[in-house]
Amino acid sequence: MYNFVPREQIGDVLIHLRGLFRAAPLFSDEDVRAQERRELYMPALVASRCDPHAKAFFDSLLARKKARLQALIAVARKLLHAIYGIFRSGLEYEGTKLFPGINLS
Repeated sequence: MYNFVPREQIGDVLIHLRGLFRAAPLFSDEDVRAQERRELYMPALVASRCDPHAKAFFDSLLARKKARLQALIAVARKLLHAIYGIFRSGLEYEGTKLFPGINLS
């Protein structure tokens, strides 16, 4: 005979009815990624319009037939790396370090 433990799911909490297990994930990966995209959307939009390095990177992605939203999320990801680097090193933002292969001509 199998040792079956009945379970009950209430929201994100999985409860074994015998009381052996009770755990809930704090955040799912999908929720965190969606939240990051929401929070970095407007800064990426502004950077792709006003920062010359981010604008050149955004335009190069569009030239490679990427969708506008895909290119914008790529800029947001670059900004996320820049934010991490700024907090880690304490240096100021430099677009030339973040976008090294971009020519501003």
